[in-house]
Amino acid sequence: MRAEDTLARLGGDEFILLLSDLIEQEEIYHILERILDEVYQPVLINDTVLQVSASIGVSLFPTDDSDADTLIRHADQAMYRAKQKGKNRYHFYDPDQDRKMQAHIEQIKRLELALKNQELVLYYQPKVNLKTGEVFGVEALIRWQHPERGLVLPGEFLYYLYGSELEMVVGEWVIETALNQLEIWQQKKD
Repeated sequence: MRAEDTLARLGGDEFILLLSDLIEQEEIYHILERILDEVYQPVLINDTVLQVSASIGVSLFPTDDSDADTLIRHADQAMYRAKQKGKNRYHFYDPDQDRKMQAHIEQIKRLELALKNQELVLYYQPKVNLKTGEVFGVEALIRWQHPERGLVLPGEFLYYLYGSELEMVVGEWVIETALNQLEIWQQKKD
């Protein structure tokens, strides 16, 4: 570290490094690479070789914000992106990516509300044997009956669910709803 830099431990294995008086942005890359290289160096303790790696999130003042708490939050978000990419890396906070992530989170919250308010519906499309004309099954098609936008097709909202906790919940809802409909059809048939 340079004399003008400040290092503080937040807690656990999280630290904040404040780099001051950088003239060229290229200096940041050299400092980050040097930190990653130093942290990754093997250490011998009691005949045991230990090697650790670091994930570094970078937030820039004043580009990312001028408030200290916001800069720390942005650096934290960038650190998690670095962790997702693998070991011993750094990642710069990206405001565009942050806006997309916030919009994604808001959409998931809206879909949770849609499920709670029974705005998700299943439409059933018959499966027909084209030679005989016989109906041999149905396909359940999910739609979102949005209060302002009307009927929303799955291509506009399903991708928000992928990888989220809500994905399983909606999947279970689809199965339960389809099975309930099947039971209703069976009762009418009998």
